[in-house]
Amino acid sequence: MDKVQELYDAAFAVLPYLRASTDPFELSSLSKHHGLSAGDRLRADAEEADRRDAAILRLREALANFGAG
Repeated sequence: MDKVQELYDAAFAVLPYLRASTDPFELSSLSKHHGLSAGDRLRADAEEADRRDAAILRLREALANFGAG
């Protein structure tokens, strides 16, 4: 995969996690946890944080690779 495509793909993977202060507030994150136990809510939040972290790390690596070449 070339560096431009890698950077492009990594940037698009991060987009779902970005929010602007002008974005409307959504209650969907609250409703998806409705009916779950406290432990299940914590596990779901941790899994979401792991996915977000992985996307950010992927973008950082793609940026470093792009800048190095």
